[in-house]
Amino acid sequence: MATMMRALAPLCLVAGAAGAGSPCPTGRAYPSVEVHLNRAYGYEDADGWWNNPDPYVDAVLNSEARRTAVHGGTMHAAFDHVFCFQGMVSVQAYQVDGMTFTLLDEDHGKDDHLGTFRLAGAATGDLTLRDGSARLDVSVRVVPASDAAAVALHPDYEEADPVVYYPASYVLGANVPAGKTPPMAVGSSANMDNAKAAGLDFEGIWWMSDNPVAEELVSFAGARMNATSFAQGPIDLAVPMARAGMWSWLTDTVGDILRRYYSTGSPDDLKHFTFESTERGSISTGLTNVPLVWVKDNFPFVKYSHDCDEKYGSEYCNPTKCASTSAPGTTCADLIDQYPDDMWSRPTVFDKERWAANKVPCPWAPISNWGRPWWPDTTYTLKRIVMADGSPHPVFWNEWLEHTKDKNGAPGGKMLQSYMSNDWCERMDAAGWVSSLVDALGMGGDVDCTAQEEAPWWTRIPGYALTECVTGECLTWPNVFSTGECWQCLDKTANFGQQLPASYMTDMLQFPVTGKGYAEGWCGAEDAATGGWHFNATTGAYEGCATTEDFPGMGSTSVQLWATVKAKMQEMVGRFAEGEIWRGNELGFIISNEVFWPEELQPRGVLLGASPSQHGVVRPYLDEWFTCDAACAAGLTESARQWQSEGARPEKMAIQADVKKWVFVENFKRVFPGAQNPIDLDEFVENQGSMTTLSTITQLLPDRVTTALFGGKIGVFRANYEKVLNLVQVYYGAEMAEKDAVKACAPSKSCAHQLAGGIVDALYFAGGLSVPSAISTGMWVLYADTSAYGDMFPQDLQLDRQDPVPFFYESMRFFAPVVGLPWWEQAPARKFDEAASQYDGGVRRVLNMALANKDPNVWGGDAHKFRVRPEAEYHEYFVGFAEHAVDADYPMQSRKCPGKTLAVAMGAAWFGELEQMAWVPADGGKKAASKYEEKVPFVEEFTLTRPAWRR
Repeated sequence: MATMMRALAPLCLVAGAAGAGSPCPTGRAYPSVEVHLNRAYGYEDADGWWNNPDPYVDAVLNSEARRTAVHGGTMHAAFDHVFCFQGMVSVQAYQVDGMTFTLLDEDHGKDDHLGTFRLAGAATGDLTLRDGSARLDVSVRVVPASDAAAVALHPDYEEADPVVYYPASYVLGANVPAGKTPPMAVGSSANMDNAKAAGLDFEGIWWMSDNPVAEELVSFAGARMNATSFAQGPIDLAVPMARAGMWSWLTDTVGDILRRYYSTGSPDDLKHFTFESTERGSISTGLTNVPLVWVKDNFPFVKYSHDCDEKYGSEYCNPTKCASTSAPGTTCADLIDQYPDDMWSRPTVFDKERWAANKVPCPWAPISNWGRPWWPDTTYTLKRIVMADGSPHPVFWNEWLEHTKDKNGAPGGKMLQSYMSNDWCERMDAAGWVSSLVDALGMGGDVDCTAQEEAPWWTRIPGYALTECVTGECLTWPNVFSTGECWQCLDKTANFGQQLPASYMTDMLQFPVTGKGYAEGWCGAEDAATGGWHFNATTGAYEGCATTEDFPGMGSTSVQLWATVKAKMQEMVGRFAEGEIWRGNELGFIISNEVFWPEELQPRGVLLGASPSQHGVVRPYLDEWFTCDAACAAGLTESARQWQSEGARPEKMAIQADVKKWVFVENFKRVFPGAQNPIDLDEFVENQGSMTTLSTITQLLPDRVTTALFGGKIGVFRANYEKVLNLVQVYYGAEMAEKDAVKACAPSKSCAHQLAGGIVDALYFAGGLSVPSAISTGMWVLYADTSAYGDMFPQDLQLDRQDPVPFFYESMRFFAPVVGLPWWEQAPARKFDEAASQYDGGVRRVLNMALANKDPNVWGGDAHKFRVRPEAEYHEYFVGFAEHAVDADYPMQSRKCPGKTLAVAMGAAWFGELEQMAWVPADGGKKAASKYEEKVPFVEEFTLTRPAWRR
């Protein structure tokens, strides 16, 4: 059986012989399913259930984990009865095959489970009760109906761009037919700021119950907050309620006019909810000063509580009037206890004092309404009907279905309309005469669609807008391409399919293209020679590079002052855990292309951009694996000795390649002790270097071009990820399965995938890249001819092998392998839409650890020079491991490098075992390794060889 069911609707229970003609009402354009209860055997409870003349029976239709109760009415003593399911729109199944039904006896307040049977075509059979005391003889018959007739009576999902029309049940995404887009946006932590952390939970979809106006639903998806706690003052929640999928109207005349009227406002307009506490707020409105309306203050907004009337006034909240019609016997007090965050009172109260002075008579009640408001005070209750995960509310969803019955009695069958497009001109065009009237009255928004339509043909030539931008905003002498207005314009018009805006890409590309170093890039050319700082004799402090605005990219702020970097590190952990700030797929200042990472990871990218819950799963493992004690340090010393030995390296040593291999081997065996490494070392080193570069420069290209050009590199990276994932399943699979049981890593495919991603990050990008970098730059200092740089580097430095840690720390301080620590004060579009920009709409902050580690205010006037200092200074001032990014209240959210002790131990082992005189540059001199630039990778790769006397 494959009967297509456009809708299934209310249950009817009728008497009739099994197998007779359809007992369901005729004249309905729905298919139906008859469930015949033919006979019962041997059942009788203490109340004489089967002898009771009017017991109450329910049938429950279960489909895809949804349970929708349909009350069956009265069942008489005879047993030839039929449950007739017709057009039940709350299920929206295309195929009735495989559905299951549950029969319940709810007489005398009981809820006795009589049994469950599965629908599989025209079927008959015995249904054994749960307790085994009786059986029901059940048969099923499907009565098809005209599909075209069903659609005509009750259309599924009609798209008439920019408007979508849909039955009210489609608000639940699970009810929407395959291939259709849910018409309403569901608010969740994935698409709105974390107001829940401040005690304000507006996730899901909300119903304006008892609203006298033909408006029904609202979503808070995309909401942004100005503060994260009430300690900072009132919280303003700005909600883009004019955008697609955020609001719904009825399809009657009033609803249609309202929807058309709202087309005259910008889709980007924000509705502001200002909260003074977790229970009391107000909603902005322009009706307070409109003549003959005169709303009192802004619209109050009060959460239902047992004493809300006492605290905020009975005209604003009545805690006895919120009971649900779908839960008979349940009081408002019960609902407040059970669902304390799911109901808000939204009264409209008119200003009686202003109305008292009104001299205009009321047209429909000139005497009785003299000096009084023409409109009655009203209150509607905002009720959550869909939860953040898209599931129905336990109580209010059923009440919503009852409220939206169609003319044939089908729950959820009433038609609604919402906007499906954010194109303002399309909306106004579809609004017709309403838009024209509002525009004629001067009440519409500021958009000129006529000018847009009648623009000269040449303005539509590709590149025209960019040319206008360059000639009008950027070529302005003497500030050529240097003003904020110019780059804001370029960010909007210079779009060739790249992933990031022009201002960011231009700022970042200046380092590899123009040869600029970090000090010049962030602090300017004037003080670049001294690290970007100059001494102010009046203040006694170094100045000039504390912060850099709009760099890299418009809307970014970089912080270089050591004291500020330290303080902000301490703050960020708690702020991230509470959802105040957001992080993306970023490695320092670099925003990496997500196309390189497996789709099983969501968010797609490095662990640094994972959610707090995902990070909390992976972080303890990283801390365990990459913490190095005395035994670990001794093992590294022996490993470094063997790696550098003549047996292992009889003639040559490649810097960085051989260092990368050593670090990779050591990291791998800590994660998978005893496992054979399935990743080829040479292939890994080559892929590691290309991944870092390609995941950055491919942001200049559309994803389809990136995959076409570099699919091979991506394939190697993904293959190595799969190898790691296989080992994770073997070593940690059971532990990850426990985490999956509570969905700790959602929306990633599994915690095993999340952990594998964290391991790959460590091998490829974190310690796997930064430790070899710091060792290699230290090797460069020991073997390069640095005379061209004056006294910036010591000449002929002799390594102290007995105490190599200060030297390694200085290499990390001067040649910072980790440049920045980023986050977003205002998340970019990518937070709310995985296909959107990783930058647009965001406000970014980056702690520049590289330059903070050269701040002369703590490191002294020679901070811009390579000087090995006492180890105690590094412990006190070094910030390259993000040492201060810890918070005792959030131990699992630490952003301090988990491998700090291992990294230092690796550096100490490498340089402690290095026989400095046993190696020379491959050409016999030092020129081959002499080039230095103040930017990653700082120095070129080079090769050392054994001197002739050692061969």
